[in-house]
Amino acid sequence: MIKSVLRNRGIVMKGLLIAASLLLVAPAAAQQPTTFPFMQEGKAREMFLSHVMLGCFEAYTAEATRRGWPASKLTDFCTCKAQTLAVTINSDEFAEIEKAGKLSESGDRKAQQAVNSCFAWIERR
Repeated sequence: MIKSVLRNRGIVMKGLLIAASLLLVAPAAAQQPTTFPFMQEGKAREMFLSHVMLGCFEAYTAEATRRGWPASKLTDFCTCKAQTLAVTINSDEFAEIEKAGKLSESGDRKAQQAVNSCFAWIERR
């Protein structure tokens, strides 16, 4: 009888330990879900778009001139790039920008995809 009680008590304790460890791990994983902070209209999105547009103008003016684009075409390209990044950059990637001052590897891939697709869109027009 005592062995049975101790064995059951051991099983209960193991179960409690497993449950406690799951409770400790679950909140850590759920604390910061990945979000897309610039998808919704608002000040944060406006600021993000402004910064991306400014950087785009600085980075692609020479390329636009080489391609013979008028200023309006460069504006359309930079708007395309900024809008695309606003809906694809997630909170983790933005945190990396704030921390390191540059895009993470995944953010960099998204930026390059945006550039490629926006160049293709502009050239078709």
